Amino acid sequence: QCTTQLIVILTVMRLGRESPDWLAGASLGGLVFNIAGLMLTVAPVLAMDSVAPQAFGGGRLAEVGLAAQRAVLTALLFLLPSAILWIWAERVLLALGQPPMAANLAATFLHVLVPSLPLSATFEAARKFLYAQNRSGPPLYAALVALALHPMWQELMIRTFGFAGGPMALVVTHATMCTGLLTFCA
Repeated sequence: QCTTQLIVILTVMRLGRESPDWLAGASLGGLVFNIAGLMLTVAPVLAMDSVAPQAFGGGRLAEVGLAAQRAVLTALLFLLPSAILWIWAERVLLALGQPPMAANLAATFLHVLVPSLPLSATFEAARKFLYAQNRSGPPLYAALVALALHPMWQELMIRTFGFAGGPMALVVTHATMCTGLLTFCA
């Protein structure tokens, strides 16, 4: 979870080095992403903290996998309204009194980040799946590899795509974390 927060912060900082407008847009987009994205991802996955370890301890291994699957599906159902809301993010932010440039950039930030929502939900559920089995190493390694690669993705994407490259780098980093962890689980 800290890694997910850290990569958002690093992305906002990196975009902020380009211009004050980019900083405002990335900060506002990051705030909305955390509140109406990651928070909704974490909520259903937290239910696994009690269900999955009990199932594993009781020898009901299939229930551990079912808990992870249910957590991902529930998180995706929770995130669907967020993804839809993000389509109108600029209008909503303008209605809330945000400056037009910041609202426009924040909406771009959010639109590009939509693919990271299912990736984040899947990573968090897989992480809890492994934690329930007392295996904390693989999620840590997947997160550290992704965190180490994130600055490279940022530079490459921002130089190539401008402001939209920042959230693109976040999506690629989430994909790296998710793929690395699911590869281990397979």
